[in-house]
This record gives sequence, C-alpha cells and structure tokens, in this order.
Amino acid sequence: MNKFLPLIFFVFTTNAFASSLPNCPTNKLSMNGQFEDECISTCTAVGQEPNAQLSVGSSGFCVGSAKTSRFTLLSVRLGQSNSSEPSCDLWSGNLVVDKGIFSSGEQISAGGTFNSCKPGIYDVVYLKKRREEIISGEATFPDGSGKVARTTNIFGSTLPSSIDPQNFLETSTSHSNNSLPYVRPSVGWNLSFIKLSQTPSDVDLNPAPSYEMIYDWATSFSTGIPGPLAGYECENNASNICARVVDNMHHEERIVMNSASSDFLFAPDGGLVVTDAMQPSWSLSYFALNNGAERGLRFLWHNDAGVVKYLGVNAGDPGLQIRLSLIDISGAQ
Repeated sequence: MNKFLPLIFFVFTTNAFASSLPNCPTNKLSMNGQFEDECISTCTAVGQEPNAQLSVGSSGFCVGSAKTSRFTLLSVRLGQSNSSEPSCDLWSGNLVVDKGIFSSGEQISAGGTFNSCKPGIYDVVYLKKRREEIISGEATFPDGSGKVARTTNIFGSTLPSSIDPQNFLETSTSHSNNSLPYVRPSVGWNLSFIKLSQTPSDVDLNPAPSYEMIYDWATSFSTGIPGPLAGYECENNASNICARVVDNMHHEERIVMNSASSDFLFAPDGGLVVTDAMQPSWSLSYFALNNGAERGLRFLWHNDAGVVKYLGVNAGDPGLQIRLSLIDISGAQ
C-alpha cells in the first residue's frame, strides 16, 4: 500500500521545542562537551565565566549563532537492531530544512511518498540525507574580550573529494597543512571542524559578513568509533547513533529506538509494534534559529600561550526532533 500525503512539520522557539536543550547554568558551562547532553554552553556565557574558559595550551568548543543552517532530508526508513539494513521505506522525498528562514510557530507542508510496513517490531530508524549542510553564523570569543568570530570564505566551498581522513583532516592546533580544510585538536576528538582561517587567529571578524560554508557530515563520521555493524561509525561505544556514507553525495544515520539514543528521536522504547491495522507515522519539528538565541554552530578554539584563537566551525546543535508513533488505519477508507 502506497500513499501520497502531505508531510507537516513545525518550527518552535527554545521554550516550546522540547528537544532544544536549555542554556547551561554557570556550574555546568564547559568547553569540553562534558554536559552537552544536558545543556548548551554558549560562547557568550563562557566568556562571562572565567572558570569555564580554556586554560593555556588547551582546546575546546562552544555554541554560537547560526544565520544559515540548511540540509536536505531524503528518506525515513525503519529496521531491526539485529540488522544493518532497513526493511521498511516509510517516507521518501526531497525536504530542504532551513532552520534560519522560518519564524517560530510556523507550520510548513512538504510532499513525499508514504508507505506501509509489514507487521513486525521496528526498533531502528534510518535517516538518509545529503552529506552537506550549508552553514553561516558567528560567535563571541569565549574569553570575555567581546571580539567576534564568523564563518569565512577561505575553506568550506566544496565537499572533500575523499572521506579518508588523511585527505581532508589536519590533527593539530597550528594549521600547518592548509591542503587539509578540516581540523581537530588531537586524535581523541571524533568531531571535525572546517578551518576558519589559514592560521589560528584572534582577529576580530565583527566588521566582516558571515559567509556560507559547506560542512560535510561524512568528515565527522570517518573519525568516529567503528560500530558493530560493517560500514558504520558511531557516536560512542554504546552504538545507539551511527552513520555511514551511502555514496559521494549522501549519508545515512542509524538510530536505535531507546531512551539513551538521542535527544531528537522520540519513539517507544524498544520499538514500534506494527500490525496490518497499526501502522507507523512520523512527524518532524525543529528549532527556529531566527529568534536571537545562540544555537546551531559549534566553534572550535585554542588557547595559544594565553591568547584565545579560533580554529574552525561545524554544524553542531541541530535542534531537530523526529517523532515516531502508531496510527490505527483499520477504519481508513
């Protein structure tokens, strides 16, 4: 049974959007991601709290403000946790999500093809997207100086030609090889950042515009933790959130339906029990970035002999919520 139905999704503000985490209180501000699952350490807040700032020689990140944050969702599929492949194509389409252009509270319609699923227990969701996310924005320096870092037009104009880290990723805090457009401070980091300048810099970019950059999500997947399923890299050893590159233009995220999997997937713990009468349904909502809150981008910094410098930026803090549920179609015409 195939159906062509409108997909409705909503845009929310911080207060109304359940999966958008609150700002961190002072005692939980951190530039090492320590409380990232609980709250957001904004660069402005860190700049006002010396105890949260980088010590000499250390690196860390904080969240800045996205002006643009645009990606394309191509399909939502369901599967079982004992398999690496989906078994039900729930939805397919070409949905461009731009969190920077809609106002909070808007309801937006998008088309797509919806399918039914064979009876069974589905406890994994697969989200297929284009690899790139278009980003732009800014962040205040997390040192109390009041200076501003912005997205630039030096790197991040194209996708890397290869997802082998040796072909795109520099592991250092010095930018010694600018043929590699992405950076991480050390081998232990499983996040990559697009470089903002040819050398780490403390130059105030406040007079400059925030340029659009292309962030390739596959660059972070390739530095993740190898998962138990072939071809996947995972966010952590629990393997609740993993991803793989499907082809040169697309990637797919595999998320297990349990309470530990994510703050953006809402589904019954243990999966959906699908029958001929009870079929899966899904909805999408996301956090609006045009309401003045610091959300949408992670900026990477390094304290170089007492001088805080920006290294790079990535498309962090997506503010996206996928909600899966069951609907009774036994009385449908």
